[in-house]
Amino acid sequence: MEYSIGEFSRLTSVGIHTLRYYEQENLILPNLSPMGNGVIPKMTLPGYNL
Repeated sequence: MEYSIGEFSRLTSVGIHTLRYYEQENLILPNLSPMGNGVIPKMTLPGYNL
């Protein structure tokens, strides 16, 4: 399962700006959906059991 950045933010209580920063620093590597949107794979952040 994959989550949009908004869904992931809501599930983890990590802000979207923080997630974008993590993306810039290559701490998370979102995949591209068929529509070209970034999606975050399940279990991306350590400590979150999604």
